[in-house]
Amino acid sequence: MTNNNQSSHSDAPQPGGLRIAANSGLKIARKVPTISYAFADGSLSKWDVPTWQVKLIETRHRFALARYAVQAKHTGVLTSTEHQILVTTALAKSLTEDQFRRACKPLTNSTINKRLDRLEKYGLVERRKFTGERDPEQNYPGIITLTDTGKDYIRLTEPGMHCMGSSDFLRSPNLPVNLIASNEIKLQLIENDALISWQDHPQISTFGKVACSAQIALSDGPFHLVMERISGMQKVDRFLTQRLEQLSAFAQRGEHLLEDDFALVFIVPSDSSIQQLIEAYQIHTFANTYKEYYRYVWFISHERLFSPLGFQHGLVGIGKNSISPRTLEYGNADDY
Repeated sequence: MTNNNQSSHSDAPQPGGLRIAANSGLKIARKVPTISYAFADGSLSKWDVPTWQVKLIETRHRFALARYAVQAKHTGVLTSTEHQILVTTALAKSLTEDQFRRACKPLTNSTINKRLDRLEKYGLVERRKFTGERDPEQNYPGIITLTDTGKDYIRLTEPGMHCMGSSDFLRSPNLPVNLIASNEIKLQLIENDALISWQDHPQISTFGKVACSAQIALSDGPFHLVMERISGMQKVDRFLTQRLEQLSAFAQRGEHLLEDDFALVFIVPSDSSIQQLIEAYQIHTFANTYKEYYRYVWFISHERLFSPLGFQHGLVGIGKNSISPRTLEYGNADDY
């Protein structure tokens, strides 16, 4: 039976989803992929819990006139060891207490603790802790950063060295946490005598700035890493969509990020998020399409980085049809 009142078109969605006339000027809002950043046991990375807030640990030792501590190096109040500890903190910008001790070797833990207490007393460094939604029964390491006074001290004693202080972290409160994973990679490379050079937030050719880059020693020669951080504490969808579009456009213009061999490395919170991110943002297609320009696309998760696998054995790389573990055969940085 024919319905004479039937409209000439149906209100039901057309095959393939909603369609809008090309000249309508409207854009369809894409559904943002839901990514799980949980570990296999359901826990979250200590260094990627979106609800955490960084709070300073107030010290009873802080001098009211801490700004005068910038004179300490010249008056002999600070030792050369304490100066070097401040330089180490400035270079890393943010270190956990464990990372801090490793970065200051061969000093003993006792010496490091005493020196750190003095630097905190003079208002040059500060300790940070986390508050917010986390397991109240679990202890988390504190984070060591420079104060604004410490930043001024470094500027006076080490001209040209880029560093960050309290005011910088007030503007970007999650930054101290975001830096922990990349600093762990840096430390592990140093501990394996494999780090030739490291840069934070460097300008890469005409492409723009990335989170960090490194030149490392492998058994068959120097190799470069171009690294980006993906965190549940940031707007992942906007960042990753834009970054992949930028990388694709760069390759379409026939431009290479670096003249030498390099790997594009994404630092992510968990193993589960690797596969989800690859599928949601078609990174496999991206890697295969622009193989000539991005020969190696790797992922390293906090889950692997902070485990016995570490950076050397914890990498996961994109192959032609699948992803698989990657192991680096380190050389010696002193040879380059």
